[in-house]
Amino acid sequence: MTKYSKDKFISSILGYDVINIKDSKNIKLKKTKQNKILYCCNVEISKKNDISELIEKNFNLVSTNLTFEINKKNLISNKNKLNFRYANKKDMNEVAKIASDSFTTNRFSLDSEILNNESKKIKKIWAKNFFMGKRGDYMIVAKINNSVVGFILLLKKNNNIIIDLIAVNKNFRKKGYGEELIRSINSFTKINYNKILVGTELSNISAINLYLKIGFKLIFSTHSFHLHKYN
Repeated sequence: MTKYSKDKFISSILGYDVINIKDSKNIKLKKTKQNKILYCCNVEISKKNDISELIEKNFNLVSTNLTFEINKKNLISNKNKLNFRYANKKDMNEVAKIASDSFTTNRFSLDSEILNNESKKIKKIWAKNFFMGKRGDYMIVAKINNSVVGFILLLKKNNNIIIDLIAVNKNFRKKGYGEELIRSINSFTKINYNKILVGTELSNISAINLYLKIGFKLIFSTHSFHLHKYN
């Protein structure tokens, strides 16, 4: 039996149900009276039969996702050029603006049936939810001349840290600030953890190069499929 879960967060932004399919085998779509519904399914790239079934059911491949990890002992701290501190509510609008202008390679941005302003809104509210106490355990901001130029949102899970979001103001990119934000996890904070995990898309070459440069190793990869159903 196909297992489903409604993504309440994404559904609230898009204005129609977004359903995550947890088991990609023998998929049976739910009957709905809604005019529109979006089904999402992540599949390990090695599961060729499951991928074939999704394609046969008219699912579209929207992104390929890579997961990297690094052990705490391998993350070398450096002397920071930036002023780091934990985020506070005064940072919310600057952080939200950076988030809105970033993440152009995520699966919502790459889905041609999702409007650009909708995909921007998803990450904007995602970042804002930290300040509402709805998402994330820690956020570190990097500042230059009292302005936020970047942020990193962290989740703590099973003695590991997950980089949930990381972004730099578009006017300050290619200066090494993303690397400094990641290294600030050790040099600035006192968070106790074993490993850091982070995900990105195969099309996000700059992020991949950044993680490899720091010493992250690829451990997992999946394909993301979307199916928009209309009644």
